[in-house]
Amino acid sequence: MKLFLGIIFFFTPFFQTITTDITRSLNEGNTVGLSSFLDNQVEISMSELEATVSKAEAIAQLKKFFLKNPVKSFTQAHQGNSKGNDSAYIIGNLNTQNGIFRVYIYVKIDAGKQYIQEIRFDKD
Repeated sequence: MKLFLGIIFFFTPFFQTITTDITRSLNEGNTVGLSSFLDNQVEISMSELEATVSKAEAIAQLKKFFLKNPVKSFTQAHQGNSKGNDSAYIIGNLNTQNGIFRVYIYVKIDAGKQYIQEIRFDKD
């Protein structure tokens, strides 16, 4: 039981750091900040695209999205991690000059590194 609690307390700050960095990048419309977390292949969904793309293409699409929809703010609504502490999710609202988007992000943890494997922007 102590080992289990130790593992939970060890990983909790790790996930909070991940989600804080991603949330900060979304709040700033910062593609560079998000790109440091993108996996080699990313499932991306936004108004003009729904596909699994390379990291380079995901970066290009995120830049295009943020240029078209300048960010005012991002408010995180939910966050959590899997039972095995090998993945996390973030759900929130991205307020832009062109309206509000519901954002869903799935982060996979592999060998101590965190990777965004899925990012979705749904217009409210």
